[in-house]
Amino acid sequence: MKWRAWAFDFNGDGLRDQAVGKPEAKVGTVPYAGTVVVTYGRNKRKKQVISRASKGVPGKPGADAFGGSVASADFDRDGFADLAVSVRPEWDGFSPDTVIVYGGRKGLTSRTLRILFAGDLAVADFAKDGRPDLVVLGDEEWGVFQNPRRGHVRGARHELGVTRSLEFHTDVRLYLKDFSGDGRPDLALVNNASEGVPPFHAVRFALGTARGLGAVRSLAAAENPSAVRDVNGDGRRDLVATRSSDDAPYGPPSGELLVYLGAPTGLKAPVTAPGAFPLADVDFSAL
Repeated sequence: MKWRAWAFDFNGDGLRDQAVGKPEAKVGTVPYAGTVVVTYGRNKRKKQVISRASKGVPGKPGADAFGGSVASADFDRDGFADLAVSVRPEWDGFSPDTVIVYGGRKGLTSRTLRILFAGDLAVADFAKDGRPDLVVLGDEEWGVFQNPRRGHVRGARHELGVTRSLEFHTDVRLYLKDFSGDGRPDLALVNNASEGVPPFHAVRFALGTARGLGAVRSLAAAENPSAVRDVNGDGRRDLVATRSSDDAPYGPPSGELLVYLGAPTGLKAPVTAPGAFPLADVDFSAL
């Protein structure tokens, strides 16, 4: 296996470079076309701007907010980190894609890979085999692309059950943590929506395995806010969330605190804290 670079070390010099997405930037005369500005770690004066107008990047500048999300890993395992760039999920009607720009000795190159799915990006190695996977959280779907590299794009897409929207106060939280304690990251999604395809509130979980991400299963519904901590001190991550109550139509919202404990098989069904309490009293930043 070849030596792999740290994330965001695009030229392999051992220093982390900086990549800042600017989705509202103008490219030429096109507003909101979007760019990613890269500053190299050893030479702060060396900057590189990646956009739809860059050599090798598919498409042409349009109002799709390119650079809405960025992530990095050495996807082709050549010793140079690569940059994954996507449009903003709510703008993906223009160019619904994610582009991987490959790194090289002089930095990011014109070699690219296009994935026809857009959204917020994250990286995890679910098999713990040194081959990074790309997670894409779109506005209506989410997907995992195993070890994406040139000539190899294999992935699975799943329905979220809601449409992510600020207008309708819908939210989806993505957690890539080791809930099973086996050293591999697992995936948990917490939906919170006022309307959509039932269930509006849902928790979905998938276990990281030697073959990659396992089957997705649903757990008892919860709502955001949520947090991930080791609640019982067993070395496994646990999921803490809330569930609001309709029993108090007047006054501040109240509800239950749900704890999904981590186990060798993944997250368990939730344990409910007894009694209702004002949800505003739960300090998730302190959990």
